[in-house]
Amino acid sequence: MMLLGVVGCVLSTTRFYVPTTGAARITLAQLRERADAMLHLECPQLLRGRAQLYAAADLTLELDSAGAVTRARIDRGSGSADFDDVLGALAAQLQLPPPAPLRSSAPRTPLR
Repeated sequence: MMLLGVVGCVLSTTRFYVPTTGAARITLAQLRERADAMLHLECPQLLRGRAQLYAAADLTLELDSAGAVTRARIDRGSGSADFDDVLGALAAQLQLPPPAPLRSSAPRTPLR
């Protein structure tokens, strides 16, 4: 008697996006404009005559102390890998307001 075992695994790929060296930083408004323009140029089959198409993606952005994105990661894609790649690349070029300083929850020790 012969037994046959099948082992399956699920592979997941995480894509990180980093800023292009020397490229200008962009604002959130510029990201929206460029992503919208890309959608209209690259995805006419998705639009099908509509003026707008709604898609959502979850991103994680790592910022430096000045608010510049140092790395972007798409945690949940929009359903289009091409659009996600463009969105990730654009997000990596973002310049956001500097993050607020972190507050410590530890009790303060008085200075002597």
